[in-house]
Amino acid sequence: MSDASERMAQAFDRGFAQPLAVAGEAPVRMAAIRVGESRFVLPLDQLDAIEFGRAIGRLPGAVAPLIGVAGLRSRILAVFGLHALLGVGGSEQPRWLAVVGGDRPIGLAFDELLGQRSAHTADYKPVQAGDGRGGLVSSAVSLDGALHGVLDVSALLLRLRGRTIGS
Repeated sequence: MSDASERMAQAFDRGFAQPLAVAGEAPVRMAAIRVGESRFVLPLDQLDAIEFGRAIGRLPGAVAPLIGVAGLRSRILAVFGLHALLGVGGSEQPRWLAVVGGDRPIGLAFDELLGQRSAHTADYKPVQAGDGRGGLVSSAVSLDGALHGVLDVSALLLRLRGRTIGS
């Protein structure tokens, strides 16, 4: 068998090893992130921006999960640490910021952006009772051989807007 036909045969065989996608369902595009040693994903359609190295002004007396404030596009937004929200260890000075919330933005600070990934919702697995990080993780998905919690951005916003002034 020639090299070209061998590659075609292997590609064909790999197609059967992959989980079946629901007909017509487009994969969900996500930002894979690390918070401490834990991995999570944020659906890209729920993000306004991802920023690296944005200066975060610390607030004296701020209580976790509030870290401080950051300026972004002529706006000041509250920045919350995902490590404190999710109950996982993490950096005291995370370098990445996910901006969510549309016209009322909130910053979610995390340790590392692992990259963009995609998966079908049919590949999501339910989280164990009590393992949903206080209702902030809706499900889990295996990416790159590691399980990632799927963060529920709506639940995060509901919880955090109750903590911010003017909500």
